[in-house]
Amino acid sequence: MLDLEVGLSNVRPEAFTRLDEAIDALCRSHCLSVTMKSTLAKYPGSIHWHIKKERERGTLEATSWPAKCRVWFSMQDDFRLLRRRTQHAARDIQHRQPARLDRRR
Repeated sequence: MLDLEVGLSNVRPEAFTRLDEAIDALCRSHCLSVTMKSTLAKYPGSIHWHIKKERERGTLEATSWPAKCRVWFSMQDDFRLLRRRTQHAARDIQHRQPARLDRRR
């Protein structure tokens, strides 16, 4: 399992209300499908996505945990073909989205 933490320490917790929409939009813009969206009991108040690329094997997981200002992606070994897309999506969230999230308040 490969985990990629997105550094969002500069984002206020209240800005996470828009992060849900941002991750969904980033999935669409990178031609990824959200196959499940729920929460993880281990991380109360989190939002957890299962994301796939067309018919490719494996699932990319994304988790947003506003209470701790954390976002991370996890992927199984068989999903590493999408590693570059994941890194691009993470960079989009880290470098572009926080400013947009703060302005939309």
